[in-house]
Amino acid sequence: WSQMDLSKKTIEINYVKAYKNFKDFSNSPPSILRNIEYKLVFNNNEARFEYIPNMSNDGDDENIRFIGRGGGSGINYKNLKSKEKIHQTEIGGKTYIITNDYDKYDWKLLKDTKKIIGYDCYKAIGIFKEYSEIRKKDIIIEVSVWYAPSLAIPFGPAGYDGLPGIVLESSMSSFYLIATDIKFHDNPLKIKKPQDGIMVTNEEFNRIINKIFLSLGK
Repeated sequence: WSQMDLSKKTIEINYVKAYKNFKDFSNSPPSILRNIEYKLVFNNNEARFEYIPNMSNDGDDENIRFIGRGGGSGINYKNLKSKEKIHQTEIGGKTYIITNDYDKYDWKLLKDTKKIIGYDCYKAIGIFKEYSEIRKKDIIIEVSVWYAPSLAIPFGPAGYDGLPGIVLESSMSSFYLIATDIKFHDNPLKIKKPQDGIMVTNEEFNRIINKIFLSLGK
């Protein structure tokens, strides 16, 4: 696929969640988790990624607990012009808007290649450092992704972005987000920035989560 002019298009990519134990080094593909689907909608300036509830999910909540694992909870939004990167999510009955570093990940680009939904993709490893309230020290979090340079906009699922191309697959620990199809729209679709919620930094949100977990343990 040659590089496409994306400047006037709105693009939708659907993703599914999959699982493969991170200790499994075989060539077997990860197993798709049924009824967990996501959508990334973006233009050449802003992007929104979120879980899409499945109507056939009624009574089949076996996999629902995995929605946020490896990325995917709430709504991730990024705006290139305003340099905003936010994550809206709910916990403890409250909605929060978490402000993230615009360039959250330190990416290492690799030469490995593979095709995903027809696009040539390259592998990259991203790391970021985060203070763990539970362990009382900084921890390094790592994500592995595959991005498509021919779709040259720096967005991706679950906030895995900032690369020279759209991320079509990600894996963190044992959980994957894998693109299944892509649609191009000539008419612009509205990309809504999440507005409702208590504004917090990533560090403040981690303290809130820690308090909730500690209170559950009492």
